[in-house]
Amino acid sequence: MDRDHHASQDVRRGRWHRGGRRLALALALALAACGDTGQARVALEVVGRGASLSTITSLDGWEVTLSEAEVAVGPIYLCASAAASADLCPSSVAEFADAAVIDALDPGAQALGEGEALSGETVRSLMLDYGIPWLTTQSRPQPTPAAPGGHSARLVGRAVQGDQAIDFIAEVDVVAVIRGTAALEGIAISATTISEGDHTLEVVVDPLRWIQIVDYDALAAMPPPPPGEPLVIAEGSTAYNALALAMTGAPPQIILHE
Repeated sequence: MDRDHHASQDVRRGRWHRGGRRLALALALALAACGDTGQARVALEVVGRGASLSTITSLDGWEVTLSEAEVAVGPIYLCASAAASADLCPSSVAEFADAAVIDALDPGAQALGEGEALSGETVRSLMLDYGIPWLTTQSRPQPTPAAPGGHSARLVGRAVQGDQAIDFIAEVDVVAVIRGTAALEGIAISATTISEGDHTLEVVVDPLRWIQIVDYDALAAMPPPPPGEPLVIAEGSTAYNALALAMTGAPPQIILHE
């Protein structure tokens, strides 16, 4: 069966096997080079958590409260190299090949799905997408079914300063700039050796770190939206670019637990 058929099947199932081929390659090479290495595939339970607070003071002094925050995370590839990238990590040693949405205002554990890992390997870094991977078979990044409204993140909130109030909505995309790479690469994590037995991959998202850097003074100076409608933070605007930059510079915290 041809690769395009497999790719279309993967999309319908919500699975994106760019990393799956990496893990299969890593295992195949290990077995071919060493015979029976004693390594085994290990199941990963993937859980997400959001922030414990919903309000923060922005850098320009506005009190900003989020009422909705949906963030798509995945695929996630964990690597033995110190700086994960498509070049430095051709074979992942652990992965979450799907994507899932996290309620980023809920600090409780949220089941996102299952991943897999290779026992005996040490994880030192990772790369990930925000729900919109760019596979080598695609002409452009494509959202997974998990992406809220087809976007990496959907943030709804209100900013208040004195007698001024701004209701806003932002639908932000953070995607790879090169086909076949991940949106975020080279993310260092605490070195963890994968033992046999099940593990948990915890993904913690804090959207308050992103909305804190927006220039709300500039938003307040914009023409107001129609009565009863929120201000849309449009793609390409200064506020939108600030959010996309913050999502890149302050990625989710990824923790691998035994």
